[in-house]
Amino acid sequence: MPNHLENFTHRSAKWTGSAGGFVFAILSVCAWGLAGEYFAFSQRWESGLVIYIGVITYLMIFILQRSQNKEMLALQIKMNELISATKQADNKLINLEEKTEDQMSEAQDLHRQIASDHETAANG
Repeated sequence: MPNHLENFTHRSAKWTGSAGGFVFAILSVCAWGLAGEYFAFSQRWESGLVIYIGVITYLMIFILQRSQNKEMLALQIKMNELISATKQADNKLINLEEKTEDQMSEAQDLHRQIASDHETAANG
């Protein structure tokens, strides 16, 4: 079951970000406008629109967050591989995303200092 859910959310995220997903969104808005003519833009029609938009927005938040989490994890793994493969790299940076914000700030300050030292050496 989890693999089916994984595949479904991956396909959903990919489709909603495609041209086909955008065209579907435009067509659904047009269809809803035409339905408004049929229902004479009644309170019932307006309530349906609000519910439809709310449900779609709610689901899209989770699909987008899932997609972003997966992409960030892949990026972190790739960066960890590059860090571990580079002899001059600071291996303490591997899995930096799991550190506290203070520890991340310390690493950032250290690398700012390294960049400043390199700039000074290049200009001096």
